Amino acid sequence: MSVSRRLTAILLAAIMLTGRALLPGAALCGSVADAVRKCKEAREAYEKGQVELAIKLYTEAIEINPDYAEAYYQRGELYRGRKQWKKAMADVESTLARDPKHLGALQRRGGHFFHTGKYAEAAADYTLVVKMKDHTWYDYYMRGRALAAMEEYESSLKDFNRAIDEWHKASHVYYERGKVYVQLGKLTRAEKDFTSTVTYDRKHAGAHFELGTLRFGEGKYDEALKLFTQAHRYADGGDGASLYWRGRTHAALKDYESAIKDYTAAIGRKHDTPELRYYRAAAYFALGKLEEARGDLTRAIAGDKENERYRWALRRVEQLLEKQKSGTEGDGGAKDETGRDSTRGGG
Repeated sequence: MSVSRRLTAILLAAIMLTGRALLPGAALCGSVADAVRKCKEAREAYEKGQVELAIKLYTEAIEINPDYAEAYYQRGELYRGRKQWKKAMADVESTLARDPKHLGALQRRGGHFFHTGKYAEAAADYTLVVKMKDHTWYDYYMRGRALAAMEEYESSLKDFNRAIDEWHKASHVYYERGKVYVQLGKLTRAEKDFTSTVTYDRKHAGAHFELGTLRFGEGKYDEALKLFTQAHRYADGGDGASLYWRGRTHAALKDYESAIKDYTAAIGRKHDTPELRYYRAAAYFALGKLEEARGDLTRAIAGDKENERYRWALRRVEQLLEKQKSGTEGDGGAKDETGRDSTRGGG
């Protein structure tokens, strides 16, 4: 074979090899387009209310191209809507494994970290998010909450301020910032923020509750009573905390029967704490119902064995019950609950 023919053969072989090398890339591009089309079908199915079919189609898109991050994210959103949290978070992690800067996935993972008590991890994810162009005020708000949970109050205030700068009617931001001010002892600022919360969301149960505790601390019991009642109403009963504090307020006003009703209702709302049992015992004591007071104090001590105040109160009640049994007249009931009822002792 001549030199020229040999060179021609070598060139043809090189061209064929190059063409073969390009084929996988061409196939990959095709698979991306196919995956995108399949995701489009999935979105159309979802818009028609066919969630199960949409999940199936997103799964098919992933099978077509396992590296297509958006398919995982969109499927995860559907799992999230169905409260299938484990599957949703698995898809979020798969999204970030393929696209570490996926905004939505970082937001979802940050929220998951926050709600599972992993505050440092949540703050780290939201730190990545707020550096992105399409972040929102909510991302500063969530990082602020994570920082507050870690007691990094000054940093959390900066984030809440940024969130308010971006959306001045964000009622929940004022509420969370108000709680931080309470922790810092800045009660005037806290009150202003809780008032702003109610301005933008008049049925915000938490803000009414916090304002109630501030009024209680100031001795403005009539105002506190109204605020705790509103908190209870707007929270649709909630966990019983507003009932407990309304009971405390009734007792401070010496309306012990109403206090007992609220304490009992709070227990029904699963707000059964040693402190609540102690205060209900004080209300029973004020009404001369010593057996009931003893029962509650016994429960309080069972929940807080080291509390000397509870033990002193129980000894006092038992002494009075012994006097009753022996025919000796007791020395009367309790004083007001603002700090000097006779079940409390020196504490």
